[in-house]
Amino acid sequence: MEKLKLEFPELTSKEQNTIDQLRKLTCKYQEITILEKNHFLAFKRCFVYIAQKCLKLPAITENKELVDLFVRNINIIFQNVLNLRLSLIEKVKINEFGRSKIKDSYNLKHVIQKAVELVSGKTIVQTLKQTIYSNVLKNKSGSGFKNTSHIL
Repeated sequence: MEKLKLEFPELTSKEQNTIDQLRKLTCKYQEITILEKNHFLAFKRCFVYIAQKCLKLPAITENKELVDLFVRNINIIFQNVLNLRLSLIEKVKINEFGRSKIKDSYNLKHVIQKAVELVSGKTIVQTLKQTIYSNVLKNKSGSGFKNTSHIL
């Protein structure tokens, strides 16, 4: 790694510059509440812009680190509501033994999308209805509807 940094110093400067930008951003926007829509959306725009630079190859950070950093900037109540929103609609996978297994981590884009829905006033019930409806439409391929009554 050191040899790579010596041969390509722009990688180091890009990495340091982008990480510094994230640090400055997280210092500027702290404890954002679910009621601060404009403040949150300004933070989101800046964060997404910097995160995209971080994830470009060669990536200088991972999705999980960016998700953690993003969520750390919203207050605890917003975090709890977002976590509830994500857990209610998270897809469950069935392994070879018939046991359910929830995905280990969330995609940054998905987390941000759900956070935007929350600050925009979408309720969990509205989101569940939309999820069920879209699942019904996806599963309508001639074999009938998939039973989604267990979701509610």
